[in-house]
Amino acid sequence: MSPERHSTRGDDKVWRYTIYPAQSWPIVAGAKPLQTGDMDRGMDLGQTGYEDFVGALERNLNIPSDGYYIFRVYSSDQARLSLSGKLLITIDAAHGPREHAFVVPLRRGSYHARLEFQHPSKTSGVGLSVFQNKDGETEWWKNEIF
Repeated sequence: MSPERHSTRGDDKVWRYTIYPAQSWPIVAGAKPLQTGDMDRGMDLGQTGYEDFVGALERNLNIPSDGYYIFRVYSSDQARLSLSGKLLITIDAAHGPREHAFVVPLRRGSYHARLEFQHPSKTSGVGLSVFQNKDGETEWWKNEIF
C-alpha cells in the first residue's frame, strides 16, 4: 500500500475521537457526533461521560520504512479498522471478546488510520497495536510502533 503523503515528523501521536449515538452502528458515516476531542493512547473512553455509544478513533500513522506491518485489533464488541480508506479488519464479537491481526505491506510515509467500534457498556474495551516486521527478525512483537 502506498502512503497518502511522506512524513518528516514522527511525533503525530494524538488520536482524534468522535462519539456517536449507539444506534449509529453499523453505518457511522453521516451520523451526528455527540462529542469530539483529542486523546492520548491511554485515555479511558469511559471518561467521555457516555456509556452506550459508537466511537471512532483516528490518527495519522507514520511508517518509518518500507516493509511489512502487523495490525492487531482487540474488541469486546464489534469493531472495524481501515487504513487510508481501505478496510483491513472487521470484528464481530457476538460470542465474546475477539482479537484479530492483519499483515500489510506498506511503504514509508503517513497513512490515515480509523478504528470504529461499539461501546455498549462500561466494561467494553477496544485496542489497536501496530508492529513492524523487520527482515529476518522472528520476534516481531518486540517492534511495536504504537
